[in-house]
Amino acid sequence: MRHEEIPPPRSTLSRRRPNPATLAFLPAVVARGVVTAVRSTGGSDGETAAKNIAKARSNRR
Repeated sequence: MRHEEIPPPRSTLSRRRPNPATLAFLPAVVARGVVTAVRSTGGSDGETAAKNIAKARSNRR
């Protein structure tokens, strides 16, 4: 009786398609993080940059 080599199981992540809702939600989360990081730096430059990012984000919708 010969022992055949069994291939390793395929990862389930390689077969799954990304959820469209997740792909739509991810940029919003990233943009929110950028705005928060810019605002936390403080100063007038940070406030102006945060306003510009917020305006750009609202214009995309």
